[in-house]
Amino acid sequence: MSDLLSNFAAYIPPTLARAILNQPGLSTQPVVDGFPAAILFADVSGFTPLTESLAQKGPEGPEELTRLLNHYFSRMIALIEAEGGEVVKFSGDAVTVVFPVWNETLGHATRRAQQAAEAMQATMTEFATLRTSAGPISLGMKIGIGAGDIVAMQVGGIANRWEYVLAGDPIRQVAQAEGQAERGDIILSPEAEVINYPAPLSHAPLVAIDWTAGQGDRSYVTALYIRNMRRFIPRGIQGWLEGGLREWLAVLRPMSVIFVGVGGITYEQPDAVVKLHDFFQAVQEVI
Repeated sequence: MSDLLSNFAAYIPPTLARAILNQPGLSTQPVVDGFPAAILFADVSGFTPLTESLAQKGPEGPEELTRLLNHYFSRMIALIEAEGGEVVKFSGDAVTVVFPVWNETLGHATRRAQQAAEAMQATMTEFATLRTSAGPISLGMKIGIGAGDIVAMQVGGIANRWEYVLAGDPIRQVAQAEGQAERGDIILSPEAEVINYPAPLSHAPLVAIDWTAGQGDRSYVTALYIRNMRRFIPRGIQGWLEGGLREWLAVLRPMSVIFVGVGGITYEQPDAVVKLHDFFQAVQEVI
């Protein structure tokens, strides 16, 4: 596998990577898929004030922040992947994880999400107090878990920029559960509680995607994979990856942020992906 392919693959979630592997062609229409899964959302407190403090320290600030974030997330991702979890999205210092149902039941997937959450909270003792150049900081985590049928959509496409979106009732569940949690808590939604497998399970680690499987003209297919991945990765990051500068991606920049909440879409309806696609395209055009 080429270095560029592996670098690009690291910036998209495994659920999307498998979709690209199975259908490498470039679609110009919105794509929708559905699968049962448990969802874990973990929110961390403590990094935001640290970021603000390190931003005042010049070039060394982003480097130190990157080291701390890498240390933290590397530990957490290892615990998640040990239970078969797949990181879908980072939102600042929060992370959304999906535990798809493969050869087990949704109850098993929910138990695996809970086991990952318990391991993550236990590991937080390592981060109870971190020594930094800006002084000691204390990190805390709260976790919400939901379960059910997930809708995965590829929408947008203006200027060849696509978004991978997970929706459905488990997202609502996990948002409500995490909203009820306090620092150190793990809250399962009522729906997840009902189906949760009642006994501990042995580890079922995440299996890495084999990008060489089933390829014909390997160089052609590899190039097609990369072209498909580009559509989901911001252009600024693409340039750094292509230049072999992956280790230097950390920068702190002043910017304005818009957060938009979208209502009125029933994701169980077949026209949901069209409505969201149209909305994303309109927003992309305006932005």
